[in-house]
Amino acid sequence: MKKLIFSTALLFIISGLWAQMTIESANIATFDLKAHTTVGYDIENNMSGMETVIDQMQIWFEIFPYSTRGVPAKESEDVMASIRVDGSKYAFKWFAKQENLPGQKKTSSDEFVSAFEFDRIIAELLYKEYWFRIAGTEPSMFTNRASLKSIFDDVIKDSGNSNVPISMLPVGQNLVAVSDMEIPMTGMLSAGANYDRLQYNVRAGSKGTWKTNTGDAWIVGGDVAFSPAEKLTFSLSSLAAMNYDESAPGTNPVAYGAGLDYLVSFTDKVALRPFVGFDGKYETVSEKATWEAGGGFFLYWKGPDYKTTHDEIHRWNKTFPVGLSLSGNIDDKKYSSVIFSLFEETGRDALIANLGGFIEVEGINLLAVEGQDSALAAAAQVEYLIQKKIKPYLFGKYAQGYESGKLTDTDKVTSRVGLIIMPVKRFSIDIRYERTDAFGTDENLDNGVVTSTFKMKL
Repeated sequence: MKKLIFSTALLFIISGLWAQMTIESANIATFDLKAHTTVGYDIENNMSGMETVIDQMQIWFEIFPYSTRGVPAKESEDVMASIRVDGSKYAFKWFAKQENLPGQKKTSSDEFVSAFEFDRIIAELLYKEYWFRIAGTEPSMFTNRASLKSIFDDVIKDSGNSNVPISMLPVGQNLVAVSDMEIPMTGMLSAGANYDRLQYNVRAGSKGTWKTNTGDAWIVGGDVAFSPAEKLTFSLSSLAAMNYDESAPGTNPVAYGAGLDYLVSFTDKVALRPFVGFDGKYETVSEKATWEAGGGFFLYWKGPDYKTTHDEIHRWNKTFPVGLSLSGNIDDKKYSSVIFSLFEETGRDALIANLGGFIEVEGINLLAVEGQDSALAAAAQVEYLIQKKIKPYLFGKYAQGYESGKLTDTDKVTSRVGLIIMPVKRFSIDIRYERTDAFGTDENLDNGVVTSTFKMKL
């Protein structure tokens, strides 16, 4: 009898725990489904047809949601050891895709993956404001203060999933840099301090272990960041390699950089963020020096932390700020690049109510130096929301033909005019006329394509 009572009680406890796990799981699991069918007519070839695609079915189950795990850092009057993963999350992800298999249960591809993501890993000793780091993903040994910057930075890194696409030209965000191919390391120690207005660190690493570092190659570096006023930051960084040329002839760099970043808030949403930077590199073996200077600004009108997305800019909902940015850089050979980006979220809260869209302008080698040509590309979309249900839009993209540093004398222009109808939530109809024309040596005028795409998206 006691065994029966104990078994029954245990069953209820297990059932309760399972029910609790199920409820909690429902709060951290997400399900995404995107699908569309396009009906189109190719005017050029006088052909029509349909295409149905289950873009993606995705279940994302976060076993460990975004959090800091381990022994967190905290202020202490005594020395403490902190080993942690900041911003970690572990999830299971299953996704499937179906193309050209309408009416069938079979998917053309499916995959199950487990994903462990984190912002940084840190193992360090802490004492008041000071730290001694024995391992971690920060600080980096590299110097980088003069990069081109854009509100679409994350999209540029993942341009393959942009419908624009961004970027349209081989823009070099860093003209002067020390790569990990030049200074590979097998180990590094760092130490520093973090005050309210001052942060600094020093670092040291070696190319090999005590068994493989035959050339006795070492590298040292340091960073300083000082904030003389709130939201104003001046930063310095440097590194120097020793004996790296013993195993990699011609490589023994000294690098240095300086940057200034200032966030000026005019209201609780409108803010301007100008920035300037300089990177220099001196190769002690060849005795050659190179440098890069850059600068620009961001202008936000929904706050510097506000981010959203747009289907044309990134098809998998990567977010970016609302605002505009202008950035340029130039090196000692006068090779220069520039990027102008703008994005406005279409809706009632836009600068001009219900008017939105985006602009991207890119230019490389503006002064046409080093025996190469300069090139320009631009893309823009203007859209207007009518009664929350109808959104007409006009898109255009122009890109000069450019290969291996030379113009091809054949430029391409993509134009699109369309209308998106959103009769109910999660469902839309995109009716558009689109054409891509080539002008120049290989001229080709396209009669265009008319399509109607029926989309549903969770």
